[in-house]
Amino acid sequence: MNIGIIGAGNVGGSLGRRWARGGHTVLFGVRNTMTDKVRELLDSAGPNARAECIEDLVRKVDVVVLAVPYSTLRAVVSSLGPMRNAILVDASNPIAPVMRLAVGHSTSGAEQLSNWLPGTPIVKAFNTTGYENLADADFGNERPTMFICGDDSKANGIVAVLANDLGFDPVITGPLIHARYLEPMAMLWIDMAMKQGMGRDIAFRLIKKSSNEFVV
Repeated sequence: MNIGIIGAGNVGGSLGRRWARGGHTVLFGVRNTMTDKVRELLDSAGPNARAECIEDLVRKVDVVVLAVPYSTLRAVVSSLGPMRNAILVDASNPIAPVMRLAVGHSTSGAEQLSNWLPGTPIVKAFNTTGYENLADADFGNERPTMFICGDDSKANGIVAVLANDLGFDPVITGPLIHARYLEPMAMLWIDMAMKQGMGRDIAFRLIKKSSNEFVV
């Protein structure tokens, strides 16, 4: 699959390296393709990765992952060309200063994206755990859960496959409105990992007594 990732920081870099090493073609959308940081990222990701100008990215991929700070989302979206048939995955969290949600209750960051890009399939995913777990989801005999939501069932299924490729157990929770729950879940993870001192090597796991598999 051709995957575009906008953002070359911890989250975007971790996702891109894993997918590229797993055989996907990964294009990192960056402002400047020639910086030392970008070259180091490409070297670590391997031959399936390359850098691309953000404006050209969406024409060349099947999936675009937004891995940028929430405060920059509107500007990034404005710089994108026509999305065509690409799926947009929102891995960001609407975090405001002093560690609180910037939006909530009646909307979510992912729903705002949907309003800015009408007609584009928006999927919320990869936001409820730390970048270390995106880089390495090995928890021994347990697979951490990756919660996914969106209004387009086909797009949800594609993102679930990508989550599985990373070693997560993908669970599609329902429509995009569920981002109102997943974004606060990210705040819970941050609070437990950082403020409570549990460490960043923790992850959420959904379990049930029945042996039936989840259908994604």
